[in-house]
Amino acid sequence: MISRDPSTRSSMFQSRGCSILTDLTTIKEERKEILDLRKKWNDLKTVDDRKGFFLDRFVQKAGIISHICREVGISRQRYYQWREEDPEFVKNVEIIKEDLNDYVESQLFKLISEGVPSAIIFHVKCKMKDRGYVERVEHDVRGTLFEHLKVEIEFIERGNGDKRDQD
Repeated sequence: MISRDPSTRSSMFQSRGCSILTDLTTIKEERKEILDLRKKWNDLKTVDDRKGFFLDRFVQKAGIISHICREVGISRQRYYQWREEDPEFVKNVEIIKEDLNDYVESQLFKLISEGVPSAIIFHVKCKMKDRGYVERVEHDVRGTLFEHLKVEIEFIERGNGDKRDQD
């Protein structure tokens, strides 16, 4: 039963790690950050400056396009339009993606060196297929489905007609 005493409810929420006040503060801070980013964005005069700003956010947001677009107040279509129109922009995006991949890979190797089993297994499955570390899925085709179809075909071949006609 939930207590009607506000002090008890407050401590209950805090003991569960859910502080409504903290959540509201976090939301306000995030909102302020987005407003600051949009102000900086709007102060930029040229498209090239905006693309550069976008690329800076691309690094900070690990390449998650929807988050960056939301922060600066543009549509995803604008991002894809820039990709279509500007090969230099595409080149910079690809360099950043490659840097992010290198970072993630370095973190994977860090976990491997610490002996984390799931990291080791992941690496083995992805990078050591040539050594036979491949997951195989075996399909057993000797099931009752094929036996049933064989019986049905024999029934039709004997001249008894299609079983479905009798329904």
